[in-house]
Amino acid sequence: MPPKILVGAGLGLPLARRLARSAWGEVSYDPELTPGARFVVRLPSG
Repeated sequence: MPPKILVGAGLGLPLARRLARSAWGEVSYDPELTPGARFVVRLPSG
């Protein structure tokens, strides 16, 4: 199988962070998932 070519503008995390912060939340990196990456979005309830 040929390798997958991923193309993007790299805006996903900055946009997620901006949206989370506008709702008094946060985006963080979870280092427990390997290989790969997991980002967690936490928003206040209520």
